[in-house]
Amino acid sequence: MVKCMNCGHDNIEMAKFCRSCGSPISLTSAYILNCTINGIKNIS
Repeated sequence: MVKCMNCGHDNIEMAKFCRSCGSPISLTSAYILNCTINGIKNIS
């Protein structure tokens, strides 16, 4: 799941826009969330 940075709604991983508020879902947000879930702490 990819969390919307605007409203916090969980969206499907391939979403381009939030199903709740319509904000664009950035690939950076998805990458950071994935790294957080997998326990990777440092992103460079």
